[in-house]
Amino acid sequence: MQQERHERARGDDAGANAHEDCPASQARLFDDATLKVSEQWDRACDDLDEDIASGYVRILQELIASNCADPAIGKVVRPGLLGWSDAVRSLAWRAERELRAFPFSSEELGALIGSAFLDAESTYLLGLEKKGVRVRQSLRRIGDLILVKEGDSSNR
Repeated sequence: MQQERHERARGDDAGANAHEDCPASQARLFDDATLKVSEQWDRACDDLDEDIASGYVRILQELIASNCADPAIGKVVRPGLLGWSDAVRSLAWRAERELRAFPFSSEELGALIGSAFLDAESTYLLGLEKKGVRVRQSLRRIGDLILVKEGDSSNR
């Protein structure tokens, strides 16, 4: 799954509609119900690190920026971002149901999570991590909080 996304980002897939598989592959990120919410969170953080290392994030951010000058690009990029948003909202719904951990609806929590991951991408690309803005590290710490909450939930 990750390799497919990286190949598309590098342009290894010559198909003009290669982006159409992106929402499905992103949704599969959280489909494994045998994993705890904290494990799924860790997987999302791992995928972010892999996407940065592969160059996928740089290309995606360039496409997002290009949308300002060419709205047709937005038509290509938007489905992938909406797929990610749907997957994150699904995880937030599961966390809300299983952990009752947050004073947010799954839609609100999903929006915050999606924005945090996009910000982590931008922060990295702008070199702000080297200046002490540690969004990816903070995302990992949220996983620690989820793990603690899972422990609390199992004691009920």
